[in-house]
Amino acid sequence: MDGTLYTLEEASKLTGASPEALRKRFMRGQLDGVTSKQSNDGKVRIRLTEGQLSDLRRVDGRVDEEPPESAVRVDGDLTVQVLSRLADSLERRLARAEEQVDQARGALDAERTARDQERQKWADRLDALTGELTAMREGRTKDRRDARAAIERIQKAAREAREQAAGLQETLDQVLANQAKPGILARLFRLKRLGQDAANHDTNSPEGDRT
Repeated sequence: MDGTLYTLEEASKLTGASPEALRKRFMRGQLDGVTSKQSNDGKVRIRLTEGQLSDLRRVDGRVDEEPPESAVRVDGDLTVQVLSRLADSLERRLARAEEQVDQARGALDAERTARDQERQKWADRLDALTGELTAMREGRTKDRRDARAAIERIQKAAREAREQAAGLQETLDQVLANQAKPGILARLFRLKRLGQDAANHDTNSPEGDRT
């Protein structure tokens, strides 16, 4: 960059303009330089070329006084041009910033949509797993109920079978008892008949007559 950096005091000695007048020109953008925050020692420095030094000297050190009409006109034209360029630059920067904001917003919306879809996918999967687990639990519960009912039916059938077996045994005992009684009577009757026959034989025999 052309020109040399001078402190306001140095530039004032070289041009005859007051440091405050030079500061105002620097703040209005009529002179290039560095701010106090940009310098190492905290001092404002302005950049002046040989031509600018000559122009400032021709004003005879009356920079902070009312400048000539030609100088006002020139400075006004320069100020308008600077402001116009600055406005154009700001508009371009604003357009780029808005474009970047739109891009960032679009990326954020896309990321949010992707996350929502992923979240919904996992939510659906969780619902499906929950439904499967519930069905398994209900199925196991039903299987337990069915098994318990089957066991109860088997136990009931076993009780009924035992009762029927006891009833059959009782019936069988009664039948056997009833069958045993006629046999005993028949034997007694046969023994009685045999005794009667024997008695009759003794009565009718010759030896009986002789006696």
